[in-house]
Amino acid sequence: MIGMIYTPGKYNLNFNIAAFLMDAVILIFFLSRKKARDNRSRLFVTILVLMMTATVGQNLDALIRDRIWITGMQASTAITILAHYSMETLYYFMAFYLLQILENFRNVTRRDFVLISIPQMIFTLFEFVPPLRKLLYFYSPLGLYRHGPLYGVIYYGLVLAYVAVLAGIIIFNWKNFAQRDLRYVTEVMLGFVAAIMISCFNDHLRITLFLQSLCMLIVYINIENDMLTFEEGTSLMNKAALMRETRLLFDGTDYTSYIISVRIRKNDLYEVTMGEEITSGLIRTIGNWMSQLSGDRTHVYHLEQLTYAVMMFNSTEEAALDKAAYILDRFKREWIYRNTPAVYTAQVLIGSMPYDISRMEQMLAFADRGYDVKLPSSKVLFAGEVMKSDARRTMVEVAVNRALNENTFEVFYQPIFDSMTNRIHSAEALVRMKDKDLGYVSPEEFIKIAEQAGMVGKIGEIVFEKVCRFIYENNPRKLGIEFIEVNLSTIQCMDTDLPDRFARIMDKYGVTSDEINLEITESAVINSESTMENVLGKLLDMGFTFSLDDFGTGNANYSYIMKYPFRIIKVDKSFLWNSFKNHDNEILFNNMIELIHGLRKEAVVEGVETENQKNRLVTAGIRYLQGYYYSKPVQEDEFLNYVRRFNGAA
Repeated sequence: MIGMIYTPGKYNLNFNIAAFLMDAVILIFFLSRKKARDNRSRLFVTILVLMMTATVGQNLDALIRDRIWITGMQASTAITILAHYSMETLYYFMAFYLLQILENFRNVTRRDFVLISIPQMIFTLFEFVPPLRKLLYFYSPLGLYRHGPLYGVIYYGLVLAYVAVLAGIIIFNWKNFAQRDLRYVTEVMLGFVAAIMISCFNDHLRITLFLQSLCMLIVYINIENDMLTFEEGTSLMNKAALMRETRLLFDGTDYTSYIISVRIRKNDLYEVTMGEEITSGLIRTIGNWMSQLSGDRTHVYHLEQLTYAVMMFNSTEEAALDKAAYILDRFKREWIYRNTPAVYTAQVLIGSMPYDISRMEQMLAFADRGYDVKLPSSKVLFAGEVMKSDARRTMVEVAVNRALNENTFEVFYQPIFDSMTNRIHSAEALVRMKDKDLGYVSPEEFIKIAEQAGMVGKIGEIVFEKVCRFIYENNPRKLGIEFIEVNLSTIQCMDTDLPDRFARIMDKYGVTSDEINLEITESAVINSESTMENVLGKLLDMGFTFSLDDFGTGNANYSYIMKYPFRIIKVDKSFLWNSFKNHDNEILFNNMIELIHGLRKEAVVEGVETENQKNRLVTAGIRYLQGYYYSKPVQEDEFLNYVRRFNGAA
């Protein structure tokens, strides 16, 4: 058993054979699974090939030294050169590979490259210049291998030089490295050093490459593992990879990188008309095309279903702009899957790091945000153009969250006038937000942001409860107010638990459903028909009535008025205002009113601001009017006082 591990005076090659097999298996798995083909991948492959070459060279060299294989002096020298040079060159490439891991694609300057290459160049001279080679090793006239006087100085000095380089990088940049990668790099470096030290004590026990192969196995499993970096089944890296690879770009790098954010607009109509299989295939087609943009210094990441990021490390602005324009141009054409064409609109944004984007949080907010309807899609947008908008958005989102936590949302009321009785007939409840930092924020701004942040449902529930409390405390029916209109957002209309929550709130305040009318926007009907029918059905069974808000501004056709149980149709103010501009718009407005009345629905015209507008609407037989001519939205007390004066005077 001892002889299998060590035989005095003879070379043991079992560990080398095991190392070769281990390296071959790692290489096969790496090439079959690795998605990216960048410098780091190529360095990893080069190291494995050098290790396999070194094991072959060392084994042949050992057979010659043990006199098992008798060959000529030139052949013996060539094989020894192969064994030594592949082994020592391994450390040269290992230094660059570990730099790639630690520095996250840092571009090594020409000066750095020369400094790192000096030990390797010195070794190359000693290896290939015969007079210098004799200082390392030589074969005696009898064909016996002998060490030269500088053998230990050159070989171990080379290794120590690269160990010193890596140790210096780690020591001086300890806080900047990802601790996970740093731990494995340190383990690998110590493993390589330990393997070399063992060879110092026993040169005949060829275990160095075996131990180093074990280190490469650790690297493969923990660093080069695609499952940690790439999405399953795609060639696209994930968000975790983006964060890991860009972290050091914000820490005083001496070069500029560019990030391109590609945000694709979702088209729900495609899922309805084409089916989920075709739609998913189209999305995969887009992803496959995006993955082809990857290169040595260009990486593509898939962040969300329809959001991608392209990182161009150490790039010029011109190259980055060309890439962004190329992407935008592609999205102007059709995507095809199984002979089914489709067009997807995309927003392409570009920012430089660390100048336009100086923090990781900024980078993620810039790259990971979905399609923004407020931004154009016709041109490449620069980070500076959108960062202010993003900053404002973040501030408003924080303000909304603060208002929810502190329950500071207010409900204002705008009266609706009944031209038949000359009294205030009802009122619309409108949410308002005043923040300690931002002041009053327009509902048009914070409602959209709340919807995207998933907070609008909570806001709607707060408004509904405040309205119920208002009805309980003031009994507005005594003042002639038949009901209060409460707006439902698109998100609320898709919430199947909404009817139960409304019922609990009404029970709490003793309010009945006929005291509240639910106002629903046209877009909510379009985007969620099946769920809408379910929710509306439950609310209808509870006794609620409904109005359709902003009619005419969306994409629904007029069949929606008949499909859902709307009692009131509210005509958007733009149709009233435009009807005063020309005859055609006036005809359109009149026909819209006739259609609503013909379907036996009540029409409420919004945006009434002048007496001229009011008189024309009353003459046309329109009963319900709403707008600043009567009152802007006001707080509870002011609204109640206004109704007392108005209805009492009437």
